[in-house]
Amino acid sequence: MPGNINLWLSTKDFKPIPNVVTQLKDSKGNLLYANRTGNNGYFLTNQKWNPNKYVVEFESEQYTFPKVEIMLTGNESKLPIKITAL
Repeated sequence: MPGNINLWLSTKDFKPIPNVVTQLKDSKGNLLYANRTGNNGYFLTNQKWNPNKYVVEFESEQYTFPKVEIMLTGNESKLPIKITAL
C-alpha cells in the first residue's frame, strides 16, 4: 500500500531481529506510531501516511541501529526497507 512504512531489521548475516521497539516520528520528533518487530524482524504500520519526511528510531538492548529518515512521496515500493544492525 503506497504510504505504508514497511521495514525489515536484520543482523549483518541477515538473520531477522525480533522484539525491537520501533518508533515512527514526524520531522518535529512527535511520536506517531510505535510497535515491536515481529518474530520475522518486520515492522509494518498497516496505515497510509501522507507524503512527508518521517524519522524511525529503534530501541534494543542487544543491537544498535541507525536513526532512519524516510521521505514518502506517494510512489513507494511495497518491498520492505532493509535495515541492518550496526
